[in-house]
This record gives sequence, structure tokens and C-alpha cells, in this order.
Amino acid sequence: MYLRPRCAHQTGIIWVMICLLPVLSQGCGRGESGPQRYSLSGTVTYQGQPVPAGTILFQPDASAGNIGPGSLATIEDGKYQLSRSQGVVGGAYILELSGQRIQTLYDDDGEELPVEDLFPEQEMRVTLPEGGTLDISVPTDVASVN
Repeated sequence: MYLRPRCAHQTGIIWVMICLLPVLSQGCGRGESGPQRYSLSGTVTYQGQPVPAGTILFQPDASAGNIGPGSLATIEDGKYQLSRSQGVVGGAYILELSGQRIQTLYDDDGEELPVEDLFPEQEMRVTLPEGGTLDISVPTDVASVN
């Protein structure tokens, strides 16, 4: 088998492509765009007890002038955490909270499933800090779901 030597210009093009690949890939959605986001974490309680499982939807309150990004956090054992890349901008937000009891039901992977609502879905208006913590206490006057 005879291997033909590459032309010098073909080799040069290949080296240019290899060298430019890391530079060009920076513009493929991995860079930061939009407003500065901040990490946020905290606890979620209902009737003085940690909410076992649930979600918090963080929606910017446009009526109060906040047009920043929204985010979604998962509540596990009464705690939630948003990393900086998933975080909020601070300011006025509308939170939609859901909480569930955890019963001993399991999915195919052996994970416990949250199956019973602890309280009806709640909406709260809050002013979020630019990073840090926000502990949330679901109002106790909310009727418990039985």
C-alpha cells in the first residue's frame, strides 16, 4: 500500500483548525450572557417542620420592575439550593411553592417518591437578596391537604 504525503497546505489547514477549535467553542453557549446571577439557598418549613420534598419556582415580578431570569429549585429534606448558573438576580420575585409528604413508595431505581401534597400550592411575593440565603416558612393558616 502506498501512502501519498500530504500537501503542506492541507497540513497547515488542519493545524489551524485544531488551534482555533478551543477559541471558537467559547462562543457556543458556554459563556455568560444576560444579567448577573447569584446563588441562593435556604430552608423551607411548614408548621415548624422541614418540608420533606417539593419545588420552588422563582418568577421575576415584572409588575415590580424585575425582568431578570426565573429559576426552579428542588426541596429535599427541608432544604433547597440554586447554584450561581441557575440563580436569581435579586429583587422582587413571585415564588410558587409545592410540598409533598414522602411515603414509602419507590420507583424502578429504588428512589422514594413524593406522592402526597403537604399543603396546597402556595404563591408568595418576596424580595430576594443578591445571593446568600432565604429561609421560607409556609404560612400555617394554609389548609393542610389530607
